[in-house]
Amino acid sequence: MNSNWAEENIQVIRTLMERAALYRRAMAPMMFLAGGFALAGAVGAEVGGLENLRTFILFWGVIALAVLIGSGLIVRKQAVKKDEPFWTVPARRVFRSFLPVILVGGVIGAAKVFDGLESPQELSGIGHSFAASWALLYGLGLHSAGAFVAKGIKRLGWCFIICGVLMSVDATALGGLLLKMSPNILMGIVFGGLHLVAGIYLHFTEQKDEAA
Repeated sequence: MNSNWAEENIQVIRTLMERAALYRRAMAPMMFLAGGFALAGAVGAEVGGLENLRTFILFWGVIALAVLIGSGLIVRKQAVKKDEPFWTVPARRVFRSFLPVILVGGVIGAAKVFDGLESPQELSGIGHSFAASWALLYGLGLHSAGAFVAKGIKRLGWCFIICGVLMSVDATALGGLLLKMSPNILMGIVFGGLHLVAGIYLHFTEQKDEAA
């Protein structure tokens, strides 16, 4: 009997440690937020006739910042609701997983923005390269963070990586099909579409886990 009691307690402790190692916040609201902003941004950019590379980078940088702030507010609201700390150890791990990606993407974008002050460049062509690079970097960040987040975030990361690769090799592999599309539309399809699909999936799986 003592042996069974000890095994049960060890199992409980192991389960608690495993749960503590994962980021337990509901991810679906953040996915819906990111997808909605990306789609709205793509529509707004097309309607507004955004055709300058520098403006393109600044515009999507603002979108990304808005999503980051909005996601932080969602996480804070969840933490307050459950009377738990906001900046937990798992949260710090997820942030550190994304930090290199944020720095690389930010530095590349900033370099091109300042370069465009004196010689503005058209969006066509190089805009697709930026969209592909951002998709690749974001996918790598998600894949890295997937070690600390439940619910198939690594798979979502792979989806972004595959999209980034397809956009990168489009000129040879797909006959330039994606190059015929506006970079803003590509951003809306990739970042908006994938986030919304992930949000729908997470919405139902997270509800199922809470019920269990």
